[in-house]
Amino acid sequence: MASPFYIGNRKVKLRFLIFIVLLILGFSYMYKLLIPSYKYISIDYKKITMEKSIPVLLIRDEKVFNSPIYGKAIKNVRDGDTVNKDQQIAVLYKENYDEHIANQLFIVQDKILKYQEGKLLDQVLEADLGKLGLEIDILLDDFRMAKKNKNLSLLSKKESEIRTLLSKKNKLLDLRTEPDYYLSKLYAEEASLLSRIKEWVIEVNAEEAGIISFTIDGYENILGLDALEKLTFQDFTLLMANKDDQFPSEQNTKAEHPFYKIVNPQSNWYAVFEIPIEECYYKVGDRLVVKLLKDKPFDTSVESVSPYDGKALVTLSFKSAVEEVINTRKTTMIIEKTEEGLAIPAKSIYNINDGLGVYVYKDNEEKFINIKINAQANGIAIVEPIITNQLRAGDRIRIGKQQE
Repeated sequence: MASPFYIGNRKVKLRFLIFIVLLILGFSYMYKLLIPSYKYISIDYKKITMEKSIPVLLIRDEKVFNSPIYGKAIKNVRDGDTVNKDQQIAVLYKENYDEHIANQLFIVQDKILKYQEGKLLDQVLEADLGKLGLEIDILLDDFRMAKKNKNLSLLSKKESEIRTLLSKKNKLLDLRTEPDYYLSKLYAEEASLLSRIKEWVIEVNAEEAGIISFTIDGYENILGLDALEKLTFQDFTLLMANKDDQFPSEQNTKAEHPFYKIVNPQSNWYAVFEIPIEECYYKVGDRLVVKLLKDKPFDTSVESVSPYDGKALVTLSFKSAVEEVINTRKTTMIIEKTEEGLAIPAKSIYNINDGLGVYVYKDNEEKFINIKINAQANGIAIVEPIITNQLRAGDRIRIGKQQE
């Protein structure tokens, strides 16, 4: 039997000892809950690339021009072509246009073309006839010499060759074309038909130089460059909610209705998007890369960031390649931002009194340092302290409790 345990002269029972041990363990557990032990990690310095797919609204420097008449349009250029001022871009045929007259004109012009080709043939024939005449003269000299020398064999041969060349000459003479009065008659008929057609036809010339498109979406007069300063969150929401209609200019035009637009290629174009403020890691001047239209990359920069009611309206500026998006108003862009700096685990960031920060362990104590996030991807955040030099690579920061 085990000897009894005494404290002083008082005998202590076993269950009391068990109670004391459990009480100590309980206090130890409560201490760990109230005063936890944390683990720490050193701040690294690295580069990350974050990628985000965002719906955007495009703004261009463009102007719409109306059709002068009702009628049928024959376009001479395509969407995306660069045109000069006063360059002919289309021909409009009025509604009372007589296609029979046009067909007559085509027939006459075809006859003129064939006649002119015939004149060219005639010049070739003259050259051939001259060559044949020279060959016949040579053969005649040979024939006279053979006759003088009484060379009957050679005489018969030269006579046969002369007959052959004379036959060729007669065939070429038969190919002579009609006299020039015929061409004059055709020109007169063409001029008469053209004067009648001019009453029904209007040539459309570009009123400005730039990149042309016959596709109209109705936003051209709303979303010009002046919209950059006027566009509100409410405007953006309404425009993005509207159905993205595009109206390609039809073959039949209407007077004083939009016919074509000219985009200024020398001006920047813009993409606007909305994003929650806590996910907005963009600042004015940031250089970004965006992808759209089969992942084609575009270089861009952040033009403006406008926060409002927990959101931010961000505008990106592009300097080139507007022809790639000339008929696009709303689309989705994949926006890439590459940022280099102090890298920490995203889970080490705390929000204390609406301020983001990290707990830095230094000199055997913790200190809360306020930070701002410049980029975040795959659980890693690139940050900088609000107050310069309060945070450096190699500093140790709290990332969570120690595992039990």
